[in-house]
Amino acid sequence: MDTLTTSFWVLAILGTTVFVLRLGMMFLGLGDHDYGDVSDADIGGDVDLDGHGHDSMHAFTFLSLQSIATFFMGSGWMGLVALKSWDLDRMGATLCAVGFGVFCVLLLGKLLQQAMQLESSGTLDKRQALGKVGNVYARIPDRGQGQIQVEVQGRLVTLAARSENGTIDTGTSVVVEDVDGSGVLVVSPSH
Repeated sequence: MDTLTTSFWVLAILGTTVFVLRLGMMFLGLGDHDYGDVSDADIGGDVDLDGHGHDSMHAFTFLSLQSIATFFMGSGWMGLVALKSWDLDRMGATLCAVGFGVFCVLLLGKLLQQAMQLESSGTLDKRQALGKVGNVYARIPDRGQGQIQVEVQGRLVTLAARSENGTIDTGTSVVVEDVDGSGVLVVSPSH
């Protein structure tokens, strides 16, 4: 076995081992969470890094252990394929290996970015309903509470509501004007 083949084997095995261990630790929440500052530019997107469940994104910056392991894993395996299966010369195999390693890093970064956009903390921010139009689900009595259905954060929800403008009957279209201190929406009929 020549030096280049040995190098590709070392990169492939080392990269795969570290990649699998780090990925497993990240998904199990066992990894250290000191990944440094991450900006949107590090991952090439506009992900909200507000600290809610984004540790996997923090773990994947371009100079992180995870990205280096991904590069080693991709380039090692591609180098072996290029040498052994495609019968490329040393330069061709090395170029294929480096190119595929970079592709793997970019692909994993994009996949993690997409996964973070799907992730939700599960907490509904009622202030997102301000200015939205909904429908009265359960009659809102004068000086009492009822319920409205309104789209908040991309989903239709039923929330407690009250009116400062008298009774509002079921089925009436309303606009959300405020959220009081107890989290009840303050609504008025929409025009």
